[in-house]
Amino acid sequence: MSESMMGGRAVSAGQGWTWIADGFGLFKKAPGMWIALVIVLFVILLVLAFIPLLGAVATFLLMPIFLGGLMLGCQVQQGGGELEVGHLFAGFKEQTANLIVLGALSIAGMFIVILPVIAIVGTGAFFGAMRGDAAGIVAIGGSFVLAWLIAMALSIPIYMALWFAPALVVLRGLAPVAALKESFLGCLKNMVPFLIYGIVLLVLGIVAAIPLGLGTFEGSSVALLHVLGVDVETALAATLLLRGLTFWLPMLPGLWLARRELAQLAGRRGAARRRRRLPRRPQVRPPQELLLLPGDRRRGVRVRRLQLPPRRRR
Repeated sequence: MSESMMGGRAVSAGQGWTWIADGFGLFKKAPGMWIALVIVLFVILLVLAFIPLLGAVATFLLMPIFLGGLMLGCQVQQGGGELEVGHLFAGFKEQTANLIVLGALSIAGMFIVILPVIAIVGTGAFFGAMRGDAAGIVAIGGSFVLAWLIAMALSIPIYMALWFAPALVVLRGLAPVAALKESFLGCLKNMVPFLIYGIVLLVLGIVAAIPLGLGTFEGSSVALLHVLGVDVETALAATLLLRGLTFWLPMLPGLWLARRELAQLAGRRGAARRRRRLPRRPQVRPPQELLLLPGDRRRGVRVRRLQLPPRRRR
């Protein structure tokens, strides 16, 4: 590889949006298959998550294999071929050893990030607890902030090195270390496009996190129906009808019931406040003990002691 091609080539800032658009173009060619691949991969990772320790190690080792297989599927799609479920496991047939080495190097990168974080947080917590005052609490908080900054500073280069590495291994046949180097240099040359790419994904993620999927459900439903061959007007009408019957219409009685419950709750709270504001009744002293008169021959008979006013002295 020539020196000019080391780390790829630099592209314009607008390429960050082009990457997203091209990815959606590949999705449009086989939306059902891409959804199926994501579901299968999610199930595999979910099963591995239930295996203590070994499941986490297996996830790190297998992720480059799955990503490499998906890159091979994208290459087939760009060439006019059909995407298949088997492409998810194509990494087990090509460059398997190198992809596993990539996974092992990602584990090493994880330890490079975690160990300084543990050392900083542990040291700050120890000395903060030794002081046992407000300054100690501030020291603990400062150690967490410093650990977060160091984790970010170490994670960004590691992610840059791993970003293109599986694709470079399966598509170009590079060795793991060379692929990591090329990926890091490629990201370094294209910081601005990656910044645009990250900002767009961040905005899309924020929109997707809106409660009840307001807007995102409608947009994604119309887009998916259009990809499947339905014209935009029909897809929009069908989506709004479905959304109205399943979400907006049932919301009306729910809002009415919620308003009634809130009114009843406000009434109960008002009654409780009024009861607290009422003047307290004067406490009535209990009657004095009933004593047995000495002249009473019947035992057990108790009469109330007479309370006479004190005599005034003349």
